[in-house]
Amino acid sequence: MKSRLYLPSLDGLRFIAFLLVFIHHSPPFVVEGARNVAVRILHGIQSRGWIGVDLFFALSAYLLTRLLCREHAAFGSIDLRSFYVRRALRIWPLHFFAVLVGTLLLPLAGVLGPAWTTEEHTQLVQRHTIANVLLMGNYSAGIWGYAPSKMMSALWSISLEEQFYLFWPWTLRYVLKRSPWARLLILLGMVLLSVTAKLCLASVTQHPFLWTATFCRLEPFVIGAALALAAEGLLPVRFRQPSPFAALMALMASVALVAALPNVDSQGLSSIALFGAAACFAGSLLPLALAEGSTMMRVLGSPPARWMGTVTYGLYVYHIAAFAIVGGEVEQTGLQPGAPLTWFVTTLAALLLTGALARVSYALLERPFVRMKDRYARILSRPP
Repeated sequence: MKSRLYLPSLDGLRFIAFLLVFIHHSPPFVVEGARNVAVRILHGIQSRGWIGVDLFFALSAYLLTRLLCREHAAFGSIDLRSFYVRRALRIWPLHFFAVLVGTLLLPLAGVLGPAWTTEEHTQLVQRHTIANVLLMGNYSAGIWGYAPSKMMSALWSISLEEQFYLFWPWTLRYVLKRSPWARLLILLGMVLLSVTAKLCLASVTQHPFLWTATFCRLEPFVIGAALALAAEGLLPVRFRQPSPFAALMALMASVALVAALPNVDSQGLSSIALFGAAACFAGSLLPLALAEGSTMMRVLGSPPARWMGTVTYGLYVYHIAAFAIVGGEVEQTGLQPGAPLTWFVTTLAALLLTGALARVSYALLERPFVRMKDRYARILSRPP
């Protein structure tokens, strides 16, 4: 009987990460003169909703690091081959399906991106399709901008994650052989590498390069991994799991800093502080979501939140296309562009369409591979 590490509240937190990104990509709406505090707060979330990507990164690093630590503790080793097979079975089917749809099917239909045989389609293939097939789409996005296909423009983060997990299991296997203080120093070294890369590249590249380059985006992965090592008792005692109060204070401070600093598209030295604050935001939510008996843990671990969390990957991949489809239909209704009501109708309809696409995708495309993935797992991560 295989052992299991399943944390239900992380499913709900994964859905929160998606909602932040979803709102960030929602259509703009007018806030000038708006007295409604909720409207202004919503506009702030829309402006800084990209922070959900950092939460995705920290979540995956936390869960995968804990699973690998448990595997190492139980078996004395990490089966790297099985790890990479599991990653491929979970990530590749939907990723390559999105590349196929964005490169071939949608261009043939002439919708949601450049039409077939146009110069723009040729550039899409040369710059983005080949890069995404090689899981290097984050660098094509950083150099030439996001892919013009609505099915491919969000795939850069998948490439970034896959690149990180290409070397992290090897690094972790080395880290676990070292003392707690050495482990901490290695993690700090990774942060230093990321900061140094941003220092060197901030003035010689343009947005979104710093945002999409793997070696500039290590902070959320490091925070997630550090919290996982702390939860497994593998860091020095004074750096063990933070209390909910400390996590709440860190959350409030990081939110204030992210709101105060120039936004992510203002590439410069401020990106160092901004990316650090975003990683702290993600890292502070994890202890709050996992605080035993807390209201947040119960809400995020509730059946509806867990149900949405299981299809978050599909939600993330399909949501930009859903916005484009719904936006075109809403334009025909005569609703005033930029009005809060128009935004609400568009966003709600896009969320429902995204949810439907993700649920069908999970049932028909992803679930068979997810079940196959469990055969290669020494420690299971799904509910029984």
